[in-house]
Amino acid sequence: MTLSIAHACQAILCTALLALSVCEGFATPSLLPQVRTASSCSRVARRPGFLSTRGASSPEPTTVGEAHSLHHGDVGRRELLRLLGGSALVAAMPKKNSAADSKGTVLVVGATGPIGRAVCQSLLSQGYKVRGITRKTKFVEAASQLPPDQWPSQVKWEVRDLAVPESLEGALKGVDKVVFCAGSQAYNGGIELNRKVYGDAVGTLVRLAKQDAKDLSSFVLLSSVGVTKYAAPGYPASEYLLDVLKWKANGEDLLRTSGLPYTICRFAFYSGEPVPTPNAIKIVQGDPNRNNGISVANIGVVMTKCLSDAKYNSRTLVMSEVGPNGGGGNWEAEMAQLKEDIKGAPLLAP
Repeated sequence: MTLSIAHACQAILCTALLALSVCEGFATPSLLPQVRTASSCSRVARRPGFLSTRGASSPEPTTVGEAHSLHHGDVGRRELLRLLGGSALVAAMPKKNSAADSKGTVLVVGATGPIGRAVCQSLLSQGYKVRGITRKTKFVEAASQLPPDQWPSQVKWEVRDLAVPESLEGALKGVDKVVFCAGSQAYNGGIELNRKVYGDAVGTLVRLAKQDAKDLSSFVLLSSVGVTKYAAPGYPASEYLLDVLKWKANGEDLLRTSGLPYTICRFAFYSGEPVPTPNAIKIVQGDPNRNNGISVANIGVVMTKCLSDAKYNSRTLVMSEVGPNGGGGNWEAEMAQLKEDIKGAPLLAP
């Protein structure tokens, strides 16, 4: 009885902290206990969707192969696990595809964040060649020490900084598709990073795509619910979150009116579950007031799907997961029924 009460109290605390984190615009991993509840099948710390927050401390290796691959080089095993996001996301990938089998080269912007790592793995598993942008030099050094069956070694890494426009020059050369899933990290580096990452960087990449990637077939942008509503009087959000939504809305407008083939994927918040559960995915359009979260793995599945066919271009969607009462399982059919955005229109209304 005492144990049950303790678990219940911990679950209540986690829920309260989650609500606080969403209202305040960020989640501090150390303040979000990882709780196994009746509705979750694994230990998951939920993060708000408008940021790509740093993960919690990394676990021990869980396989002999992983322990071997992380045991050498100048970067120690624990440090390598920390940099690469933990053992769950340093998984062995299928045999690398040959150039003849490749579906094209995808530039992943924000490739070392929790969502970016999941997107990279999803793309690799579907036969794409992946080029990743990161400003984390240590990550690139760590990835170079992994054997070829580990996903980070299959990505062509480039060290660039989204906050420095000139560092992005040349990033789009030889690229067929783009996935933008970067987080500003503004809660650590200053609120002006929201503008630089969610607004200016999108604009710079749009310009470079027109200049250096004239055959670009898809630009998929990760955005947030609330971008059509943040300016309404009394919108329930902190000053920080309002700034995030303002510049995410700006990024949407820049892409939607650019003339490039695009898809915009909005979501509310994410969990760290690394295993895809496609039957739980739900796809709608608009900007709903209430929306469930979605795992990083399922975000990777949806964003990869958006790249797969031109019929998903010029569309804005909201991705989430169904609750315990079900209702999912038809997400690909929901994708096929998405309505095209209105030509020439800026930010879409709810």
